[in-house]
Amino acid sequence: MAEMNKEFRADAYYTIAAKLSGKVMEAGRAEEPQDELVSLMAPDGSDRQLWKLQPDEDGCYKLIGKASGKALDIIAAGINDGAWVHQWDVLAHVGSQMWYIEPAGDGCYTIKAHFTHKCLDVVGLSQEAGARLQIWEDLGGDNQKWIIAEAKETKKPAAKSRTTSAKKSPAKPAAKAADAQAPKQGAKTAASKPAEKKTVKKEPAKKETAQKAPAAAAKKEATKKPASKPAAAAETKTASKTTKTAEKAKA
Repeated sequence: MAEMNKEFRADAYYTIAAKLSGKVMEAGRAEEPQDELVSLMAPDGSDRQLWKLQPDEDGCYKLIGKASGKALDIIAAGINDGAWVHQWDVLAHVGSQMWYIEPAGDGCYTIKAHFTHKCLDVVGLSQEAGARLQIWEDLGGDNQKWIIAEAKETKKPAAKSRTTSAKKSPAKPAAKAADAQAPKQGAKTAASKPAEKKTVKKEPAKKETAQKAPAAAAKKEATKKPASKPAAAAETKTASKTTKTAEKAKA
């Protein structure tokens, strides 16, 4: 029984890139949903290029695509060189879906079919996008070596965008601007106070009015004084009558 590689996490997803070209294994194309074949394409971070390495029997793994949930499988359970691979529904205890993953040096791995030990291989040593995959006897070439890397979590970019938006928050400068405007408003209020002083200056006019009032009262009293003249005249007439009476008595 082959020893299981403990560095692969069962809850993680991985990209599987060909050492020959750097292109990654992809299950089908979005424009060709009926295409179950597995090919090599430039990395784009899509779920079609992510694979879960699920531990299986005899130290093997099932390679399950994240986008489809299907397993990497040899067409018609082929055992000869040149048998192509595709994705297929996950089946238990099926050798065509079981793969040994073995270190091959330089950080690479070979991926070998369980019942033939033939290597996962790039058809025609192609480095072009869309190159197909097959199984072939182990020749030790770069077209049979694979770089398996754990995919980065997709939530990290969202966290960075939140941090960026938090840094760009202009809350504090706005507060400073409000504080800067406050003294100006106070200055405007202070500037409006002279208008109140002008109103106060008008008060002496009231005093003049008050001073004029006694003068008017005095005039009224002066006007009333001639009314006392008739009384004085009456007294003069009475005195003259008394004098005349006295003169008649002497006569």
